[in-house]
Amino acid sequence: MRNPLLAVTGNMWNSHAKSGRRALVTLIVLLIAAVALVGPLSAAASSPPASALGRVLYTYNMCSNTLSQGTAQGSNNNQGCNIEPTDIFVNPVNGQIYLSDANASNSGGETMVVMDASTNMVTHGIVGPYLPSQYAYDQANGKIYVATYYGYPYSTNTGTAYINYIYILNAATGAYEGKISYGYSFDNQLQGWGIALDPVNGYLYADSYYGSVGNVTVINTATDSVVMNITGFANCGSSSSCNPKGVFYDPASGYIYVGHQYSANVTLINPATNQVVGSITNFGQSAGTGVSPSEFLYDQKDGVVYASEYDLKVAVIGAANNSVIETLGAMVINPQTYALSYTGGMYNGSSPWGMAYVPSVGYLYIANQGSNNVTVVNCATNTIVGTITVGALPEGVAYDPANGYVYVANAASDTISIISPATTTAVPEFPLAAVVVLVAAMLVTSLALKGIGPKTNRVSAKR
Repeated sequence: MRNPLLAVTGNMWNSHAKSGRRALVTLIVLLIAAVALVGPLSAAASSPPASALGRVLYTYNMCSNTLSQGTAQGSNNNQGCNIEPTDIFVNPVNGQIYLSDANASNSGGETMVVMDASTNMVTHGIVGPYLPSQYAYDQANGKIYVATYYGYPYSTNTGTAYINYIYILNAATGAYEGKISYGYSFDNQLQGWGIALDPVNGYLYADSYYGSVGNVTVINTATDSVVMNITGFANCGSSSSCNPKGVFYDPASGYIYVGHQYSANVTLINPATNQVVGSITNFGQSAGTGVSPSEFLYDQKDGVVYASEYDLKVAVIGAANNSVIETLGAMVINPQTYALSYTGGMYNGSSPWGMAYVPSVGYLYIANQGSNNVTVVNCATNTIVGTITVGALPEGVAYDPANGYVYVANAASDTISIISPATTTAVPEFPLAAVVVLVAAMLVTSLALKGIGPKTNRVSAKR
């Protein structure tokens, strides 16, 4: 005779088994639905998402002192506030961001403004530097040196004189401390531009020229005094073509690079002797044409120097390895002989100028004055990732390692574009519906595992 208790137990087992099978079927359906929802996301991720390129998070308007989200183009001479932000420098000591004003109408006024990187708002101005251009930080003495675009005008008995200055800031406090004169002329075309520090010999190199006279001045930062002037630039063509514009220290070779305003070459100076030792020639789209770069940036990770110029696109100089380096424009440079050859590469911006390197992802951000955007370059492969739209006439670019932002000065729209750069791994946005489905699947799985099999706490049968 069949035991009634066994029959009850069997029914319980069959009931739980049926429940388990239903749960498993439901689980499979839910998982299929989740895969269907996630599938399109995977397909979309095959194209580079915005996080793989970077995007403008904020735009700061220097005229209205307001910060807005996203890209705000602004307009030329925005609100007539007479501000023209050009170069940007991140103070490595106190974290302040310095913005140069190249359109100051009041000489001796606040030609530099200071931005707080924690709020991305301008806090105050600095009185002293006249039309500041480029910056150099000397870790040895804790000073920041600021070059200028034009000579400062002075009235004399014989007319107006112009003097070039290097201005000095205290890196810890940001306070103006003084200036160094290094050029003098009665010609109102007296100009300066570039500045570079050799940390090995402690000398500062600054360019200046007027008319057909140009030189690179050497300054001892231990005494803040002029040591000598370097002339005798080779392969420049006419004397006026030798006017220096752009100075750079290459830590790989130890040389000082000097760009020239109207000459298709870069002069090489050995800072150990402060003598001209050679040149990189023919920085043009074809041999003997074009003009020299005036902005340089060293990529320590890949051992190359990037050089940009308004008409040149961007060249890549192999500073540390003896092999041909691909370029972003149409040039390649043999770093052993410094000879140029040409390729058919295309650059997707117009009139490149300032550059900033983001070491966390190995990307280079280049401001394009003519196309109002920033080109993003993968330095490991020297390939262009894409472009980011910014304000009008972008010039200076700086990377702040503390907050991870890239700052772009838009001279014509009086704005600062604040870019969140690329991330090493693009994290796509996960659909909410897929999350709900997967959570439900987990719950069903848990119930199924509890419901399968006979219960362990059964009542013993009485005999």
